[in-house]
Amino acid sequence: MPTTPTNARDEIFRLFTDGFDVSAIVDACEIRYQGRERGSVPDDYYVRISTQQVTSPQSAHIMRDEPGASPIAYDTNGLVFVQVFAPMSEEDSYRKGELIATQARDIFRGVETPSSVWFRNARFNELDPDGKYYRWNVKVEYQFSERK
Repeated sequence: MPTTPTNARDEIFRLFTDGFDVSAIVDACEIRYQGRERGSVPDDYYVRISTQQVTSPQSAHIMRDEPGASPIAYDTNGLVFVQVFAPMSEEDSYRKGELIATQARDIFRGVETPSSVWFRNARFNELDPDGKYYRWNVKVEYQFSERK
């Protein structure tokens, strides 16, 4: 089913929010969203989710000036990023942060959203600590169709 970039991002964020439950790992882990930034960063565990469109090539073109003609189709490809932050000041936080990154990755495996945004190649990479946090980047490729 075709969708729009805005709707796709909303569905991606909703999928993540609904599936993100790390209560068995840590007491609290705030979710921050692209475009809804707020004040200073927490001192505790937190994640930040964002999307980035990469390509949107035309995938089909049918003569539009004929009766009953189909609209032009585009396949939009992009990346979901979930940045994971674990405070270095807490004991065993590296392990907990890695478990959070694993769960964030797994949310996007083998699923699609109601408007057929689908995901592939979900993975995470460890980053160097920044002096305050251990950090990971979860990266997931996504695709959806648009019609014009």
